[in-house]
Amino acid sequence: MNYYIQLFLARHCNQSCYYCNIHRGSNTTECDISKLKFILDNCGPNLGVELTGGEIGLINNIDEVFKTVHDHKNVKDIIVLSNGLIRKRGVDWLNRVEYKEHLIKDINGTEIIKFYDLDFTDMAINILVATELTTKSIVDNWDYFKETEIVSNKFFIKLMNAKTHNIRRYVYKATELFRLLNDKRHLKMIECFKDSNLHVDQKKLCSLNPPHTYIDFDDWRIGHCAIPFDCKRSDVTIENLNKLIKGELFGPCKYCESCYTFDDGSDKASFIIKSKKGQYANRSYR
Repeated sequence: MNYYIQLFLARHCNQSCYYCNIHRGSNTTECDISKLKFILDNCGPNLGVELTGGEIGLINNIDEVFKTVHDHKNVKDIIVLSNGLIRKRGVDWLNRVEYKEHLIKDINGTEIIKFYDLDFTDMAINILVATELTTKSIVDNWDYFKETEIVSNKFFIKLMNAKTHNIRRYVYKATELFRLLNDKRHLKMIECFKDSNLHVDQKKLCSLNPPHTYIDFDDWRIGHCAIPFDCKRSDVTIENLNKLIKGELFGPCKYCESCYTFDDGSDKASFIIKSKKGQYANRSYR
């Protein structure tokens, strides 16, 4: 894979998770196909594309979006992220992409609170954001949850950080959760808060770090940080796309410099350079 890039097709979402700022965007529900083709034509071959938003299940022409991306000669891999609405809507191509679904809103005790009344599907990597309530619920009811689907290779447990709330207030419970999960080597974890002594076999990155180079279709801008709309962004032009692919478009930002990165053991400086070139081993959830 030469490059991974996120496409924020629209910032509109039908949910308002407290840890996400995407839903504060516009109410756009149509993707401009001409802009989509422009990106795919000018980002080079062997492209990995993640279709996200907002919630892509709200995009009226999402089938045309998928066909445009799937059939493009430059695209090698497609990732799709949804809160479950795209599956509820009933599209027939999810088995042709790497599908990530954030269906669970929270867990209270042993009650799994979902956005929609949908069963978990084998075709999806289920993303579970470990809020304070969720973390405490899983730890306190571990014997119950270890017999359920939550503790399986179908779930990616994502621990958030100070982007949204101070995780230090429940670091003990979080540490205990990671210890319990550490024997499950297929689980991909996130370590993304300072002063952590957690050690797990496979690590992922949190949304405070800058691995996600993205195109914002709402205002036609390029960004490199997964705290979109807060960092410096650039206009979408052929010149800027060429710089982007070379890792020359963005310099350090205050978020990149102020947080810790736990990745595959490489030092942070080299990791940031690679991530801005779309080159990092932990990109896929597979």
